[in-house]
Amino acid sequence: MKAIAIATLAGVCLTAAMPAPSVAADLPHFQCYTVTTDLPANAKRHKLRDQFGSESASVTLRPRLLCAPTDKDGEDPKLDVNALHLVCYSVTEQENKAKGTKVVISNQFGSTKLTVGDPTILCVPTKKKRLQ
Repeated sequence: MKAIAIATLAGVCLTAAMPAPSVAADLPHFQCYTVTTDLPANAKRHKLRDQFGSESASVTLRPRLLCAPTDKDGEDPKLDVNALHLVCYSVTEQENKAKGTKVVISNQFGSTKLTVGDPTILCVPTKKKRLQ
């Protein structure tokens, strides 16, 4: 599996930790919801590696977002909406080598140039069971 950078735009999370796609359209959309929990905001250090490099990061082990696979505008009517979800946690890195890196993104909303800033969240594949 190849880790893929996460981006959030108006609550739609465009995706993570999935097999390397041939094109962006191979990945599902994710709609992200804020969550509440009684868990304490404990942090743990982890070594994270992505296309920008490896860094030691502090991950706050209190979920911030729950992201559900989403069919947008009927584009993926066979999507399994109960498939793996993403849960996102706050992350801070002591040293951010990616900051200021220029990238170009292209997706169904268009193409644009972006400047990479600080990492803010780490999203992990998650099984979810709905409670009544």
